[in-house]
Amino acid sequence: MTEPVYDEFKYELLRQTCTVSQSFGLLSLLDKLNAASFKTTAIDINALEEDFKTCTWFSLVAARLGTHVSNISQEVASMSEVILKAPKITLEIPFEPTDSFKKNIYSLLLANSYKGFLLDIKVDESVVCGAKVFVNGHYIDATLAPRVRKFLEETNALNGLI
Repeated sequence: MTEPVYDEFKYELLRQTCTVSQSFGLLSLLDKLNAASFKTTAIDINALEEDFKTCTWFSLVAARLGTHVSNISQEVASMSEVILKAPKITLEIPFEPTDSFKKNIYSLLLANSYKGFLLDIKVDESVVCGAKVFVNGHYIDATLAPRVRKFLEETNALNGLI
């Protein structure tokens, strides 16, 4: 995977955001911060909507920007660019994953040398035990379907039944 070069803050921002779906909340906050920066020279990030405060990335963004920030536009643009341009690793799985599952998959990919990405998880009920993975234009079928198909063909187990 070709990965952009980020400083540690940007890698941490992607790690805490974790998925494409969770990045929507962060982009919404960044849009609100950017809009507010045109109205005032100092923004109290803690005065923003309570919805954001439960997000894993909120404290990271708040610490980066400080409680009151005067020139916020450049930081907001930089964070937005990181999220929008982050490489995606797409997983198609047969169930709706929990937040814990998503974080575990993200950690597994980090442990296997992937860095600076967002997960794009899609539910596909046709997937049989496993996942379909799309990374940097490559497709990996990590499901049981090809193995079952190969077994059935080799053993001729369904001869005459289908």
